[in-house]
Amino acid sequence: MVTALVLGACGGPSQSSAGVGSGQHRRVLVDYKNDRFPASFLSFFPKRVKVHAGDTVEFRQFWSGEPHTVTMGTAVDEFGKPFWDIIDPLFAGKKVDVPEEEPEADEFFEKLPFLAEEETLQPIQSAAQPCYLDDTTPDLSDSSKPCPKREQPAFNGRQRYYNSGFIPFQGAKGNTFELPLSDDIAPGTYHYYCNWHFVAMSGVVEVVPASTALPTQANVNRKAREEVEADVEVLQKAIDAVGAGRHASGPMVGVPLTEAQQEQLPLFHAGVDEFIPSTVQATVGKKVTWSLVGGHTISFNVPRYFPVFEVKKDGTVTVDRRAFEAVKFPKPDRPEAEDEGDDGPRPAPVTVDGGEFDGGGGFHSTGIDYNDGDTFSLTFTKPGTYLFACVIHPAMVGKVVVK
Repeated sequence: MVTALVLGACGGPSQSSAGVGSGQHRRVLVDYKNDRFPASFLSFFPKRVKVHAGDTVEFRQFWSGEPHTVTMGTAVDEFGKPFWDIIDPLFAGKKVDVPEEEPEADEFFEKLPFLAEEETLQPIQSAAQPCYLDDTTPDLSDSSKPCPKREQPAFNGRQRYYNSGFIPFQGAKGNTFELPLSDDIAPGTYHYYCNWHFVAMSGVVEVVPASTALPTQANVNRKAREEVEADVEVLQKAIDAVGAGRHASGPMVGVPLTEAQQEQLPLFHAGVDEFIPSTVQATVGKKVTWSLVGGHTISFNVPRYFPVFEVKKDGTVTVDRRAFEAVKFPKPDRPEAEDEGDDGPRPAPVTVDGGEFDGGGGFHSTGIDYNDGDTFSLTFTKPGTYLFACVIHPAMVGKVVVK
């Protein structure tokens, strides 16, 4: 979940909170939807924004299907320092040698929750729901226990833990989280990150003295656009390479990046959400084999409404595990000792045969437990057009035309 892998009833800002609305607004983009191809941009744009005390930072999310939060506080600044020492200069445009080994930051993993449990995918409610704690970090002894309910306070830079929770993708507060800054917040830098995608998806709110002029929102927009376009260009080159046949001759799920392209995307924070080609021509009785890249699914007969994460009326966040697990189709049979994350050699690719498929039987899906280079095959037994999708990324759709 760390650099690999989004509606709460009490998550919206209150205009009665101290310091809210007394200053200017600055908008930061969360993820992005570009007009060239579907993709997930696991970043905040721009990654640094300057504001004054009393201002409000509006986080505007572009829904790619990836869940996001805005999580900050003194615990984040303190426990994440080994990461910020690397990331701050990196995101400032300086040349940085990113170490191969992850920095030692035990307290970050031990005291700050992720959106969901890594093994069970059970949402951790203190991370998935809004949480504003003045003097402590969330209680991690019970993943079903949310933080105490309270009206969202202005961020004063002294709260120990300040978390938007799962940002809504629909509803009254859809795709928006507002961060009101108190009138008495001290000048300084305040780090935030997404508690699902970890520090690879992070940014800084820099509070400057009132006497310091701020960049206009137009300038902030230009900076955001520059950062987005830099990512888009890298991904476009990867798509062009696939189109030229330099990576694979058969259909693909996602698009691979070369090592050089990955180096242009610090901490690997963007990816193409596309089946290539989106229309596959097939023949009855002959296998169709996809090569897989990244965390995607190949899913047929997807229910019309399939929210991966959902918020109930009481604020509880739930997850549909079918989005991540194999349903009816087999999952990769990979030796446990070679699981990704081992210190040993990269595990060899595996081939998964989904068997025969006639389009019936309801929802069928691969899981996301594939490594780059793994393959998945299906043999279609009847002529027809078979629609499929990645259930995690709603813009990622395709069809198989069988004759």
